Amino acid sequence: AFDVKQFLSFIQADGYEPLTVEANVFTLDGADAHEVAEWAVGKGDGFKGPRDALEAIFKGGSLRPGQLFQLMEDQEIRLHPSVSKEEFINEFVSRSEVAYKATFGDGFWADHWDYYLDLIESYLSVYPEREEALMYDNSLPYYYAPATCQPRSKKYTLVPKGDGTSKHVQQLNAMSWDAEKTARQNAFLDGDQPWLDPDVNNQHTEGGEVFTSSPIAKLTLLASLKFATRDPYGMGIEYEGGKPGWNDAMNGLVGMVGSGMPETYELQLLLRYIE
Repeated sequence: AFDVKQFLSFIQADGYEPLTVEANVFTLDGADAHEVAEWAVGKGDGFKGPRDALEAIFKGGSLRPGQLFQLMEDQEIRLHPSVSKEEFINEFVSRSEVAYKATFGDGFWADHWDYYLDLIESYLSVYPEREEALMYDNSLPYYYAPATCQPRSKKYTLVPKGDGTSKHVQQLNAMSWDAEKTARQNAFLDGDQPWLDPDVNNQHTEGGEVFTSSPIAKLTLLASLKFATRDPYGMGIEYEGGKPGWNDAMNGLVGMVGSGMPETYELQLLLRYIE
């Protein structure tokens, strides 16, 4: 279920997703940090120095596995002979809290949500009895991109036609960097490793808590938003986010106020699954 939870965590409150999936980060703190450090290095007094140093690394902030090994090498922290690197990293990951990381990129692609149902169906083909637990017993965050899809009043523009005798409507500058969102994210850029802060790209409530909901709730919100962004004919889903679907030959459709039927068919499948 890891892949399902990871990708559903990238759904934003506006129904869009970031472009690039980054390596996840892991946070190990409290008693778990002490126990893993003691197990990995050794319990005796002779291991106190490296054990305390490893515990301090754990508690210093979120880490990626490669970074963890690099810090251990820099500080000459060696694992106990009875503990292999594979066993160590497996224990570290299993005892840590994972944060899914991604990068906004440029624009919001119209079809990135198409693959969620594929991931869900692949998982359920192996573990069909776990569907209810997967959909209702998990709490997932919402990705918080620093950009916003602009309203039509700011991106619909009259552009002269080639013959210069008339104008036609084009959709330009569909996205804009959001000063308020950027300011909120900057509030989390403190500490020794701000770029790995697990809360940087999560949406928060007014009270400062990470906003979460169940996977089925996120899928319902996603389907509602996509249904609401169908074109005037009620057919294709509008390419309002500045990017089309996967077919690069359709890039020009965005400027032509285009929409896509493949996404509508995917929406039908999603609605049937939710039902």
